[in-house]
Amino acid sequence: MKREFIVSKIEDLEQVAQAITEYFGEFEVYALHGEMGSGKTTFMRALGKLLKVNEEVSSPTYSLVNEYSINNSIMRIFHFDLFRLKSIEELTDIGFEEYLYAPDVYVFIEWWEMAKELIEKTDHILVRFEKTDENTRKIILEEKRIP
Repeated sequence: MKREFIVSKIEDLEQVAQAITEYFGEFEVYALHGEMGSGKTTFMRALGKLLKVNEEVSSPTYSLVNEYSINNSIMRIFHFDLFRLKSIEELTDIGFEEYLYAPDVYVFIEWWEMAKELIEKTDHILVRFEKTDENTRKIILEEKRIP
């Protein structure tokens, strides 16, 4: 199944965030794909606002992963940014696979291609961010299931 959204202002991201939450429970892993500046982290802020996370949502570029608690829930979000990683061994060293299969979590991964072979072993949602012009993005949600 595939869904497309056209986003021209930050407020429009709320409908994309709402659509993502409709997958919660069925999918725990979300691979975010798009060039730098395409809106991946801005989308995560919109999702955090919708879910009333307790912490400020920011880019985990330097920390590699940020953890957020969802208000009034045992569920947590792990937000990864793999841009700076050089090898899949670095992911193995931090126990990345344990995050993918942990209970009560949703895992969002920016620059997911570094972990592609691990992520493709899970059912996941591919979230593609495409710049159509300076202020407009096409965001595509696509279910990916393991055979």
